[in-house]
Amino acid sequence: ERGHTRIVVLPDGEAADLFSQPPPASVIAIAGDDPVAGWDAAPGVALVTAADELTGPKLRERFAADNAPRWGFRVASGEALTFHFVENGLAVSGESAQENELAATPVP
Repeated sequence: ERGHTRIVVLPDGEAADLFSQPPPASVIAIAGDDPVAGWDAAPGVALVTAADELTGPKLRERFAADNAPRWGFRVASGEALTFHFVENGLAVSGESAQENELAATPVP
């Protein structure tokens, strides 16, 4: 926690119910089972989950629902997502972030 920026890390989604209702988190990271339940119990601006625990379609489904996170990250086994505290928030390191690359369209 730094200022109003908080990162909450939980072992699984059920663990969010074990704590009293904290102020909203900037990032909620859920390592294990049921990340959507953890998000619903302790929402924040960004959701970070293990890729094995939340499929792409399920993540998109959650983003379409009410109270959706603004950002979502699925982290594969053996990889890491690095956040850095910056003035008034967080930044994701360039090595950790996935950026969509636009494919060039051939011109006839």
